[in-house]
Amino acid sequence: MQRLQAVSGMIQTQLYNEDLELKNVSGEISVRGQGGKGALRISSVSGDVRLDNVGAEMDVTTVTGDMDVRVPELSRARIRTTNGDLELRAAKLTDDLRIDAESINGNLRFRLRGSLDAEFDIETFNGAIDNCFGPKAHRTREYGPGNAVHFKEGNGDGRVRIKALNGTVEVCNR
Repeated sequence: MQRLQAVSGMIQTQLYNEDLELKNVSGEISVRGQGGKGALRISSVSGDVRLDNVGAEMDVTTVTGDMDVRVPELSRARIRTTNGDLELRAAKLTDDLRIDAESINGNLRFRLRGSLDAEFDIETFNGAIDNCFGPKAHRTREYGPGNAVHFKEGNGDGRVRIKALNGTVEVCNR
């Protein structure tokens, strides 16, 4: 297992099949993997996070900073951001997929390739929802902000929960 911490500095590391626990205050994070099986736990206070070819399980939190995540397979993802955008691309999804993502001020973009077999629960308070499959989002209040969409793809074995306060949510399978 790798355990890395920094204050006011950039962290760059490579992963093979080990777990990673990483904390950074005021600096960028860059992790390049080999498509291994390790789980990631990453926390960033101020700085962008880039994850490329890492394991299928992750817990990523940022206060201020954008996240760019590219994985060959996705099984579990817990993602939280206060002020930052997320771009997540997954080439393959496991049958028991679990995604739990929240944003206060930021856009959340998911590019989920492969077969989609999940139940989707997507909500925004002050932002749009754009999905290239499934039904269109509907307003949750007649005279106020809010959009939501709930639907199932395939058998609905997996679970995708996405919430945004101020920001757009995009989910696409292309």
